Amino acid sequence: MPRVLGALALRPPTYQEIATDESAGIQAGLLVVVVGMIEASVLSSVHGETALETGSILYCVAAALIGWLVWSGILFAVGARLFEEPVEFRPLLRAVAFAHAPGIVYGLAAFPGLTEWAGLILLGSLLWFVAALVACVQGAMAVAPTRALAITGASLLTHEVIHQALRLGGLMP
Repeated sequence: MPRVLGALALRPPTYQEIATDESAGIQAGLLVVVVGMIEASVLSSVHGETALETGSILYCVAAALIGWLVWSGILFAVGARLFEEPVEFRPLLRAVAFAHAPGIVYGLAAFPGLTEWAGLILLGSLLWFVAALVACVQGAMAVAPTRALAITGASLLTHEVIHQALRLGGLMP
């Protein structure tokens, strides 16, 4: 729990600690699974469903896990290749999982009375996720804040280019 709180507080030393702790892989994976489950519960609540369907949970968890791998891969490629930072994939993978912690906040939208605010809560958690990525890059790659911002910005651009290419190719909605 202290690591999740450190990640939510955008503390680069927390991300550095996670990156260097080889035993943090299970915690990282579990956090991403929890975020996926939270997303499933929000989707269910927003659509007025009274129960979570297994298919929805599996879809959201799979999407969260794939998203974790994609973001880790993009940050690694941009950081290591474009910015020539000496970074290893597995430590970055562990740290990026904790950058997904703001997805927990999105769970507020599942509560009655807050479902109509789901879009605004999602926007807030996504902006927090981007800030968490900057802190993650700063901690995991041991770079200055401005360099972390540049690496994250280039990664966001790369992610969007890939996303739009997949959409134009009919491979994503």
